[in-house]
Amino acid sequence: MLFYDLGSGSGKILFYLSKKYNITCVGIELSPLLYLYSKFKSLFFKRVKIKYGNFFQYDLSKADVIYIFLLPKNYDKLRKKLNSELKEGTKIILSCWPFENRKPNTIEKKENAITYYLYIVQKQKNCL
Repeated sequence: MLFYDLGSGSGKILFYLSKKYNITCVGIELSPLLYLYSKFKSLFFKRVKIKYGNFFQYDLSKADVIYIFLLPKNYDKLRKKLNSELKEGTKIILSCWPFENRKPNTIEKKENAITYYLYIVQKQKNCL
């Protein structure tokens, strides 16, 4: 399984998932300080790769799961990228805010916690 975190910050979720589930994780981070911190830490996790830059510049087509914690103002551009690159069956997990005009496959909400929205790419329906 290949897990991507777009805007991975310190990489906390990547390190946790790679250790707990033994999966390959890729983080893409734009902040130089967060990138350097997580890049250094990734030296101790062979299944975690950290990339620097804007995730719109990277190919996401091999991802099985993509995690996104991003403000909705960026969703239109993001949806176009995901629609054009992702394969059928790819899972997209959004934190806090769902895609507008697209019903999630699942919503996970616990009391006093972040809400997560799961979307599964379906190419015949033009995905997102």
